[in-house]
Amino acid sequence: MEFNNLTATAAFKGLRSLEPFDIRTGLNAARIRESSIPAGGGLTFNWAAMPVGKPHIATLIALAEEQQLVDKYVALASGEIMNTGEHRMVLHHLTRGNVLGNGNTVVADGEDKEAFYRHQLDRIATFSGEVRSGRITGSTGKRIETVVQIGIGGSDLGPRALYLALKGWCAKEGVPHIEARFISNVDPDDPTEVLSGIDMEKTLFILVSK
Repeated sequence: MEFNNLTATAAFKGLRSLEPFDIRTGLNAARIRESSIPAGGGLTFNWAAMPVGKPHIATLIALAEEQQLVDKYVALASGEIMNTGEHRMVLHHLTRGNVLGNGNTVVADGEDKEAFYRHQLDRIATFSGEVRSGRITGSTGKRIETVVQIGIGGSDLGPRALYLALKGWCAKEGVPHIEARFISNVDPDDPTEVLSGIDMEKTLFILVSK
């Protein structure tokens, strides 16, 4: 496999030369029907409202082939060294299990990493359940009512999105939930605002970092 900068590829240069598709004149029912592909989990990805035409799709396919995208994805999911700068594996996908579904295990440092992450997820589920049930309390014995997560970038956006989605589900289903707040900025005004009005004896702090 070769690792080349995106801007150095022939397909990328071709992509930049294409004029955007004009959705003001080209968006219609037929285009919407023709611009959908399955995205997994019962979801569908539709690009009809994007300024992308058939020449763009063909060039993007050529770009994926030129960059060996499928081969690199299989290599990443199989546990090969893909972080060439630090000479490390990239293993975060194992928190979702073996995404290739081929039964192969990823072993690093003499350890089955899929089993390791599965065990960590079980630990998180157990800890969360005990916090929600009141078995785990604050240091003064009071039940946790607020969780404050400290994290920036991806460490903030993913958990925040999940919280907002599940918060809406809990409200609809009548499931009690713990309030969550997020500190995601080094500017002191951000934590000052987030921490205002909370009871520290009833608050759990989570620090998220890669």
